[in-house]
Amino acid sequence: MSVRIAYDGEDCAAFAELGLVGGGIRQYVCCDRAVIPLDTVEGRRDWYSGTTLAPWPNRLAGGAWTAEGVQYEGECNDPRGHALHGLVYNAEFHVASQMPSSVTLAYELGDHPIYPFAVRIEVSYAITRCALTSTVTATNRCDERVPIALGVHPYFPFADDTAITTSATHYFKSGANLIPTGDLLPVSDIGITPNAAALLGALSLDNCLTDLDRDSDGCAHTLLTYADGTTTDIWQDAGLAYTQVFTKHDFPWAAGSAGAVGIEPQSAPANALNSGVSLTWLEPGSSFSVTWGVRV
Repeated sequence: MSVRIAYDGEDCAAFAELGLVGGGIRQYVCCDRAVIPLDTVEGRRDWYSGTTLAPWPNRLAGGAWTAEGVQYEGECNDPRGHALHGLVYNAEFHVASQMPSSVTLAYELGDHPIYPFAVRIEVSYAITRCALTSTVTATNRCDERVPIALGVHPYFPFADDTAITTSATHYFKSGANLIPTGDLLPVSDIGITPNAAALLGALSLDNCLTDLDRDSDGCAHTLLTYADGTTTDIWQDAGLAYTQVFTKHDFPWAAGSAGAVGIEPQSAPANALNSGVSLTWLEPGSSFSVTWGVRV
């Protein structure tokens, strides 16, 4: 189940296929280039391909957290015993509005023991020449304040000679259970030099990057440069202070197994509902929005 938006210009045609389940990007093609190739059921089920991450991204330790003296607990979907990537990655969104080149998908949270709060999640997408932009918005429909963190999980193709460039200077140290310890380490420890290209074929990454340099608009950028000279720019606004980067050399694309790198803008790191790091508290009736996009 998906919807399609498209741009048709004289010098470039582009389209994006958005999945109703997970509210994410299944495919993005620009000028005949598969910027985000078509995913598979396995990719979405096992690797969260393209999905929206709410009301928390990444892992929630033990599938439990406490707020205002109340403990909340729910199902763990991670082999390490954690609740992974929130509650909407497998939820069916509905189309709230649609135009030929844009769409807004929506889902109502509220019936999960681990997060029993009435929060509306809206994900909008708009496509223009060589660019796809998305905004994720959480709106508190409760009569009490609630905490939230947001993220997205797009994958991009890579070969051994594809280079990644990030401005991040640090990443979160994680324990054996992949929960951040709270310590920050220099990205040089994982083979990255800030603002310098590094070949993805030589890297094995599953790290939350932070301390991102930003441009005059407040946006941070992660660049993927391919052998033909084409660059994909994944940008994120000031509300997205973190970028989780994950490499998988045998990702199940629809066209066959090949390299994929998850460039995952997040408003908070893993386990934010427990640690409180960069957690956003929504007052009744208020909203929190983050915006990111892809340029070719």
